[in-house]
Amino acid sequence: MKILQMKNTDDFVQWDKYVNGHPESSAYHFSAWGQAVVEAYGFDMMYFMALNEQSKAIGVLPVVIMRSITLKKKGCSLPYCDLGYALTDTSDIEDSLKNYAAERLKQQSITRFEYRDTVSPHNLEVSQYTPGQKIRMVLKLPENSDALMASFKSKLRSQIKKAEKNGLTYEVINAEDAGADNIDAFYHIISENMRLLGSPVHSKKWYEKILFHYHKKGFISLVMLDDTPVGAALVMYTQNTAVIPWASTRTEYNRLAPNMLLYWSVLKEACDKKIKYFDFGRSSYGEGTYKFKKQWGTEPVALKWSDAITEADENQDSSTTDKQHKYAAKLKTTVVSIWRSLPLTVTIALGSQLRKYISL
Repeated sequence: MKILQMKNTDDFVQWDKYVNGHPESSAYHFSAWGQAVVEAYGFDMMYFMALNEQSKAIGVLPVVIMRSITLKKKGCSLPYCDLGYALTDTSDIEDSLKNYAAERLKQQSITRFEYRDTVSPHNLEVSQYTPGQKIRMVLKLPENSDALMASFKSKLRSQIKKAEKNGLTYEVINAEDAGADNIDAFYHIISENMRLLGSPVHSKKWYEKILFHYHKKGFISLVMLDDTPVGAALVMYTQNTAVIPWASTRTEYNRLAPNMLLYWSVLKEACDKKIKYFDFGRSSYGEGTYKFKKQWGTEPVALKWSDAITEADENQDSSTTDKQHKYAAKLKTTVVSIWRSLPLTVTIALGSQLRKYISL
C-alpha cells in the first residue's frame, strides 16, 4: 500500500468514484466539498488517497487546513458538516491514513486535527444515548416514495396534506440547473433563519460553489406560496446516502406548515433517485430538532468527534468547570440577542466574513 497526497488541481475521478460506491460515505467526502472550501474561503485542502499495488483506491481522507478567528491553524475532517472521517476498505488502512495525515499536519506545526467520525449508518440498533448527546438522525428509505408516505403515521401525513391545502407548492431544482433567482431565494431564507438563531450565515459565494461543484449530485427544493418562496433546502447525495446540511422556512408563514412540505419534497426526491438512506443531520438527543426528525421514522446514530493527534474526545471537555459552562452559556445568550437585533443586511455582511472561521 502507498499513500498519495493529491493536489487541488488533480483529476478527482478516481476519488469521487470510490466515495460514491463506498457504503459508509457521505456527500461531504466528494472532492466537491473541498473544492468549494478552497474557492469560497481560501483555505488549503489535503487529499490523502491510499492505493494498492495495482494503483486502485482503497481509502481516502480529506483534510481542510483552516484558521480560527485568532488565525490559529488546525486540520479538520471536515468543517461545516458532521462527517469527514477516512473511507477505507479496512480499519488498518483508516489508521494508516489518519496517522499519515496527522504527521503531515505536525510537520506544519499544526497540533490539532478535528476528526469527525460516526458509527455505521447501517447499524441502527445503537440505543444507549444520554440527553444532549450529539447524534445524527438517519432514515432508511423504502423502494419508492409511495411506500415512504404509507410508512408515516396519520398525523404526519395530515400535516403534509395541510401544507398543500394551504396553497403551498414546491419545486425541486437540480444543482446544475439552479439559476441566480433560485440561489437568491434560497440564500435569503437561510440568511433570515440564521439571524433568528443568532448565528452568522455562510457567504453566498459558498453556496454558489457548492452548487457548482455538486452539479450532478445535489439539488435545491423551494416551497412556494404563489410566487413567494417560504422554505428552502439544499441536498447532496451519493448513490447510498443523501444529506441535508441546510433547510429553513420563513417564520411568518409557519402557520401554513411549510417545513412539513419542504422535508417531504426532499425525501420524495431522494426516494425517486433510489437513494438508500437519508441523513437528517446533527441533533442533540431528546431536544427539539431530535423530536422533529424522529417523527419521520429516523433512528439516532452516534457521532464520534475526536482530535486525531491527541486522541482527545471532542464531545467532552472535562477541564471545563460548571462555572465556566454557565459563563459561556450567559455570553452566548447575550451574543445571540445582539445578533438577532441587527438588520439582515448587516448580519449577512458580518456573517459572510466570520462564518468561514467557525468549523461547526
